[in-house]
Amino acid sequence: MARRKRTKSEILTTGGIHDYSVSATDMDALSHRLLNVSPKNMKAVLRGLLTQRELADITRRIAIARMVLDDKTYEDIQKSLGAGKMTISLVRRALDNNDQFFEFVTTHYTAPNRTNSDRGISDVEKYIARRLKKGK
Repeated sequence: MARRKRTKSEILTTGGIHDYSVSATDMDALSHRLLNVSPKNMKAVLRGLLTQRELADITRRIAIARMVLDDKTYEDIQKSLGAGKMTISLVRRALDNNDQFFEFVTTHYTAPNRTNSDRGISDVEKYIARRLKKGK
């Protein structure tokens, strides 16, 4: 019997015998449990849950998001962080399509010592203007 060809989504969420997809119920439970961890213990919990590489990947993706919001080019981001074009594209799409991720990055990862008067129009305002021009 011939093997059914996998869809792109299946290829991206499965690997060998392991299934990398996460149900909405499991994601809700994980989110709820993480929200109940005290800030004092969060570092230890994340180190227990994630490998060093996974922690570095998360940190790098947040840095990519900040650079995208600062209008850095793919080449600038690649040189600064060593990120691939696919990862940069994934983060850019997440910023465009996931309002909660966009809000998380803009709320928690903006420079506190920079004010709107220091820089004219803020980077976030520029990004929102570009999104509106694209009809998103």
